Amino acid sequence: IEVLTGRETISRRATELNNGAQIEILAFDKPPYVFPPGDSELATERPLLERGVHARVIYTREAVDSPQRPAVLTQLASLGEEARVLPDLPSKLRVYDRRVAILPLTSNERSAESVAIIHQSSLLTALIALFEAFWEQAYPIAGGEPDRPAELTDRDLSLLRLMSAGLKDAAIGRQLGISPRTLRRRALHLMDLLG
Repeated sequence: IEVLTGRETISRRATELNNGAQIEILAFDKPPYVFPPGDSELATERPLLERGVHARVIYTREAVDSPQRPAVLTQLASLGEEARVLPDLPSKLRVYDRRVAILPLTSNERSAESVAIIHQSSLLTALIALFEAFWEQAYPIAGGEPDRPAELTDRDLSLLRLMSAGLKDAAIGRQLGISPRTLRRRALHLMDLLG
């Protein structure tokens, strides 16, 4: 285990780990953020996804609820990211190729003050198992092709995913780009369709 302190040192090492990923990235994503999600997030993730690195990310409800997030998640999903959501997560986490992880040790409102770089160890194995357990509990919001009844459209499935994740109506409307009235109408249609 390495302990790193200082924003610049942490940022440099996180970039090295991110750029060095070859097979997969497992991540917990939750606020607060040093940089707001958006273009910088896409610039960081796009090269990985384009070169075939498989990314599975679990977002907190708060992370998905922000107004700028729907467009970013849609673009990441189109590049191959699989995304799920849970009400909350214990911490931020990124695991690279199941060989090294970065985990904040402390944080404040703006940035992590110190992080642990965890190499091959029983602790890394435990963090991967924790990710997999949370992944099984999380609700899909993007990526992958789940089995579904034939009468459900892609739009219906998107709405069901967001509703089952527990997002509020306003957040679902922003995510899908629809008005509250349209959201209510579509939800009633789904209730009728699914009995």
